[in-house]
Amino acid sequence: MDMVTLQESVIGDLTREVEKMREKGADEDFGKVAISELADARKTIKDMEEMLNRQSSESALRSQSHPQPPPPPVPVESSCDLKYGRGLLDSWFSSPKVVCDGGSSREGRPVGGGRTAPGTTYLLHRDEDSENAFHSTADFINMHMVYEGLGVDRADVVLFDRMPDGPFKEMIDKAYSEGGRSRRKEDFGGEKVTFKRLVFHLESPAGIIFPKIGVVGGKKQLVCRDSYLWHGYRERVLRAFDLWDVPPPRVPTITMVVRKRTPSKNVGRIMSNEDSISAVIAECSFCVHRVLDLATLSYREQLSAVRGTNVLVGVHGAGLMNAVFLAEEAVLIEVHPHYRMDRHFRIASRMTGKIYMPMRTKKRVTCQGSSDNVEVDEEEFRNVLDGAIRLARR
Repeated sequence: MDMVTLQESVIGDLTREVEKMREKGADEDFGKVAISELADARKTIKDMEEMLNRQSSESALRSQSHPQPPPPPVPVESSCDLKYGRGLLDSWFSSPKVVCDGGSSREGRPVGGGRTAPGTTYLLHRDEDSENAFHSTADFINMHMVYEGLGVDRADVVLFDRMPDGPFKEMIDKAYSEGGRSRRKEDFGGEKVTFKRLVFHLESPAGIIFPKIGVVGGKKQLVCRDSYLWHGYRERVLRAFDLWDVPPPRVPTITMVVRKRTPSKNVGRIMSNEDSISAVIAECSFCVHRVLDLATLSYREQLSAVRGTNVLVGVHGAGLMNAVFLAEEAVLIEVHPHYRMDRHFRIASRMTGKIYMPMRTKKRVTCQGSSDNVEVDEEEFRNVLDGAIRLARR
């Protein structure tokens, strides 16, 4: 209790006692009683003030000898609204979001000599599977989230890992990097650098792209859609490649993405009857259809092709993460092998305003090493595609 509250409490008690005396008609002794009560009140307040000061001094000494642990993180709110200020970002930004601010050495002393890097420097240590579109998107959405919290649009991005540049270097440069170019530590030439503002990357396992993030209130089904952060990430990338103001296709444009085995990579799932499924797609009248192996295209080419698509078809695989960049109100048809039914691309579709249509094959897969041959039932696919085309025409 602070001293103001204490005084108000004591004076309130005194006033009530005086009123009781008046009601009893004890006018003769009123002055004596009031003086006595006031003296007692002042003594009580003085004693309490000394006790509070003594407790404060003892607490300060204990804090110096036994530092208190930091407060626990703010609990994450179970909410579909992942915008800053509604739980998810509050919990992260309540902790130190800028690890080094102002330039200091490991020992805590100012760095002498060298040069000072102005602005914000972002040390990006990418996911170990940096060629995988799904896991890389976890990194990129986290970057967007951190930029939102810091109030920056671009930063001096330094690739803080030993992996090759990879297929997403162009996107990192255009969408996130100051001056349109990310750097490596070698670009600093070994000189001593003081960073004005240094950010260490929030690694991808802490990302919001995983299906469990979209499950709210203990429910098993996904209930969230149209996330502020997902839409913001989508807009960031499309604007960087001048593909934001692109109208949806006038006619249904169907793109089937496929994967091929190579001597260097035995990819996870292959559509074994690709030709027959492609023929089913070609049956559509007044439609544009194409089959693409995204691994053969640059990132810009992939983005441009997907942006002009309003029905995307593919077997479960990382390339379906491109659904984020589809035309407005587009449809994703995800073909699942018989033994699994993942929700990774369902959340990507829903969070960016797309329509998700899963199809689970009934035929058992055959294996080629660690890679699956997935055979898709033609008639079942024809029915699913018909529904997707109707939605696209709408």
